[in-house]
Amino acid sequence: MVVDVDPLAAMNDKAWNEAMIEELKAIVKNNTWEFTQLPNDKKAIYAKWVFKLKMNPEGKIVKHKARL
Repeated sequence: MVVDVDPLAAMNDKAWNEAMIEELKAIVKNNTWEFTQLPNDKKAIYAKWVFKLKMNPEGKIVKHKARL
C-alpha cells in the first residue's frame, strides 16, 4: 500500500527515517549516483520519495519502505 506521507514529517518518524536511511545506503552501495558539479546552463532533475507500507495477511504493518 502506497501511503501519502510528507517527506519532512517522515524525517521525524523513526520508522520512516530508518526506511529512508536504508534506501540511501543502498543507493551509495550500488553506486547509483555520482556527485558532480552542475554546469551553469543545466538544471538538476527532480526526485521524490515514495513511501510504502508492507503488510502481512492480517493487515498488520511488517515494514516501512521508502524509495527515491
